[in-house]
Amino acid sequence: ALIEAMEAGKIDVAYLGAGTYVAAYLKGFGVVPMVVSKLHGRTYYKSCIITKADSGLQTLSDLKGKTFAFVSPTSTSGGIGPRYYLGKNGIDPEGDFEKLIYAGKHDAVFLAVKNGKVDAGATGDVYFSRWKERGILKFEKWDEPNDNMVNGDLRILGCQKVPSTLIAGRKALGEEMIEKMTKALVTI
Repeated sequence: ALIEAMEAGKIDVAYLGAGTYVAAYLKGFGVVPMVVSKLHGRTYYKSCIITKADSGLQTLSDLKGKTFAFVSPTSTSGGIGPRYYLGKNGIDPEGDFEKLIYAGKHDAVFLAVKNGKVDAGATGDVYFSRWKERGILKFEKWDEPNDNMVNGDLRILGCQKVPSTLIAGRKALGEEMIEKMTKALVTI
């Protein structure tokens, strides 16, 4: 809906997930990134394949024949990123999983894995600290550079970096207006 509204000139500036930005860019109507969000001090986050620490699953190839949850087909870290990562590592979700579901939210994927409804799932690493703060996930440390949850309830089978969310404007606004808006946004 955001892409269609921007393309029609109904919205000039929007806060977009990376996957939505790429879709808008590929449509070719002219969308310009102005500001990229920093999450945990990074301009990226990670799409991670998770399983319970005691699941017995050690590698991505162990996922074949298992049940799996994505967030949604259009979620950057819960759909697009993990599909790319799995494919890059020789896993075809439609052919290799016994059952594949779309849980709708990152929390729902996590809970499906935690409660044994699925063997593994895909979610963004930015949620780990939130779940820890809520007391529903335990871990000593999220070692992001090494994709390792130290002494945690989850085992990370692998992660794919994905770009953070961003604020983008329609190219039709003109270079001068986009530059002014970018400067204003950066000062906030």
